[in-house]
Amino acid sequence: YALVDALEPFTISIRNFEDNGSFGEYLVATVSTMPGADDARVVVEFSSDLENWESGTAVFLGSDEQAGVTRREWRAPTPWSVNNPLRFARLVVTARP
Repeated sequence: YALVDALEPFTISIRNFEDNGSFGEYLVATVSTMPGADDARVVVEFSSDLENWESGTAVFLGSDEQAGVTRREWRAPTPWSVNNPLRFARLVVTARP
């Protein structure tokens, strides 16, 4: 019930960000949730190999509410590069205690 669309829970884009004075292209995950679902914890994790997931390293970019939907965005902790082109994202939804 926390996600607006459980079959398509998030969208992915690549955007340019500045980080400590240098610019890079980062994978960005946007998740649409229901505003009243505050007892669900929603986070995004990133991986370069689908085996080792980087829990707690995604950079939360913020959230906004429009038309009854809360959009939350996270970016990967490291920029995309030609030397490391693979980057995957997964959504982790858990119930808050």
